[in-house]
Amino acid sequence: MTPFPWDLESAAAVCRDLDCGSAVSAEVRDGFDSKVWGVNAYCVKKKNSAVRDCLYGDDDSGSSRILFVVCSDSVRLVGGRSLCSGSLQIQDQSLGQSWAGVCEGALDRRGAEVLCRELGCGAPLLQGALSPLGQTFHCEGPESKLMDCNRTRTGPETCPTLNLTCKEPLRLEGGASRCEGTVEAEHRGEWRPVVTDVHYWDLESTAAVCRDLDCGSAVSAEKRDGSDSKVWRVVTYCVKEKNSVRDCIYDDDSDPYRLFVVCSDLLNVPEVSVSEGLWAPRAEGELWGPWAQEGEWASPGEGGVWVQMGAHFQVKCSVEPQYPGGSFQLLSPTLNLTLPAVNHSAHFLFTDVSPAHKGNYTCVYLLQMFNHNFTSYSSLHIRPGDLLNVPEVSVSEGVWAPRAEGELWGPRAQEGEWASPGEGGVWVQMGAHFRVKCSVEPQYPGGSFQLLSPTLNLTLPAVNHSAHFLFTDIGPAHKGNYTCVYLLQMFNHNFTSYSSLHIRPGVSGFQTLVRVLVLLLLMPLNFIPYFFYRRAARGRERAQRARRRRARPEEEERTDVVFDQL
Repeated sequence: MTPFPWDLESAAAVCRDLDCGSAVSAEVRDGFDSKVWGVNAYCVKKKNSAVRDCLYGDDDSGSSRILFVVCSDSVRLVGGRSLCSGSLQIQDQSLGQSWAGVCEGALDRRGAEVLCRELGCGAPLLQGALSPLGQTFHCEGPESKLMDCNRTRTGPETCPTLNLTCKEPLRLEGGASRCEGTVEAEHRGEWRPVVTDVHYWDLESTAAVCRDLDCGSAVSAEKRDGSDSKVWRVVTYCVKEKNSVRDCIYDDDSDPYRLFVVCSDLLNVPEVSVSEGLWAPRAEGELWGPWAQEGEWASPGEGGVWVQMGAHFQVKCSVEPQYPGGSFQLLSPTLNLTLPAVNHSAHFLFTDVSPAHKGNYTCVYLLQMFNHNFTSYSSLHIRPGDLLNVPEVSVSEGVWAPRAEGELWGPRAQEGEWASPGEGGVWVQMGAHFRVKCSVEPQYPGGSFQLLSPTLNLTLPAVNHSAHFLFTDIGPAHKGNYTCVYLLQMFNHNFTSYSSLHIRPGVSGFQTLVRVLVLLLLMPLNFIPYFFYRRAARGRERAQRARRRRARPEEEERTDVVFDQL
């Protein structure tokens, strides 16, 4: 018995240890309550592992659940990617019960169908290796085993071995075409829906279904509601390793959910990649992917692909070799380009990357065949931007500028601290000294910082991801925008990022107060000369008035004399 999922891949170890053929079915059945050995299903899947090496238990172990395995009698396929593919070998008394290969041309179509059915697989894929004459096996079609067919016995000979692939017993039900729908599998002669933990089931797993159904590439997979009925459960990691669904299913209780997949139908889905690109992070804070080197291509992550502003890049549309010819159409919100497929790919060149290049780029593979037009497509998101983090600019001996008139000032930077800019920039003390600090969050080693203003251009190497620029005797000439540019050479490319602040030299509030007090103290001194001037002026005015009064009686007396004479 086993508490672990026991699938055909595990059962194959039992058939191998017994020198039987391929594993056809495996199930857990009810039996008598008796002492048992437990077996680790994961252990027996290891290459060349014997079942006895994976047993466990003690004298008190007991169970009524018994493991039941069916192996093919005298035929098997070996060396293939699954139990339904490989080189055909048979075991016969005439061969001393040893296994021997079968020559190419030893089977016709009906013989291959009998073999695939005996192994519990689907219909055979005929690729020219089967003889229409059936030189060795002459099957009528209804036989249940290949060894039941009439044979033309030949002596030992040296010949190429027959390689045969049988389709997986899979189908997609309930979709718009044969290449989309709920996954169902036939096992032990019974069709059931296939279920799994969709959280672990991705496009790589779906590709195994699409390939076995000759439906091109995987497009999507999702969990959908269904009726509560018996199902086959599939081990996802096994599908990825074996590229087979049949080898990895086992009996399970009912499940209300269904696995719904969509394949591209006839054509494989094209791959879209970008030269000169960098993977975008899937989530904030996640590490970046590798930069595409010359001759290499950056495939998109979940966040798309970043490209460097101002650089050039190519979008490459390519498809796995399947049919000759065809063309690729590249669509985005602002373009519609078409190029012929050369060696199953096309390259679209873009120069001087700008924000206008941002958006989804869809690569459409176009092919005309059998007087019909077929298409398949895939997309990626391109984000023009800067590779580097934006540097932070701060000022020692600075005070934040107010954002709006009347708003309180920010705190003055203390010794060893730095004043980061507000919306109005940073004020610094006239006549004092200050430093501009350019720093960046640790991302890559090395680099340098360049500080630009209307009157200067300075460069210092980055030490501990920062650089300090010292200024003394601040005056009005230091007023203006200061731009900190972070420079880094990486992957044989030069990258930059920058940020700015506005510096306003001025006087402090204390200095202003002192100046007002001094002005108030000096104002009386300004009135003293005026006081004495006004006093002297008033004295001169009084003297003039006195002289006029003294002169008036004499004038009146002269006037009286004149009148008397008349």
